[in-house]
Amino acid sequence: MNILKSFVIFIFILSTVSCKKNDITIYNLGFKEWSDINVTAGGNIFEIKKLKPGATHSIPLRSMEEGDGTISATLDGAIHSQNFGYFTPNLRESYEIMLKDDSSIWINVVENADN
Repeated sequence: MNILKSFVIFIFILSTVSCKKNDITIYNLGFKEWSDINVTAGGNIFEIKKLKPGATHSIPLRSMEEGDGTISATLDGAIHSQNFGYFTPNLRESYEIMLKDDSSIWINVVENADN
């Protein structure tokens, strides 16, 4: 019985310390196509070849490391980049990244994200 109790406590601790899920959603708000989109966050690297006008791409991820997030993307042959957020394995963060035709990249932190 004592082994079972120890096992249950171990599982409970493991579930509370495990990596929490983060969400990053990228929106192309313009009429031009963005390409070669690279996102780094929480020790993960994501590559998106193209994001057509009006398209959306969601990235669910689990942070494996602490660190800043970065997005870089190409519009009209020029590379644009922006840093965003700070990711840790035990905190949940959600971001919306908006790509615009004037080459700006807007970042929005999503408040009250479900845990």
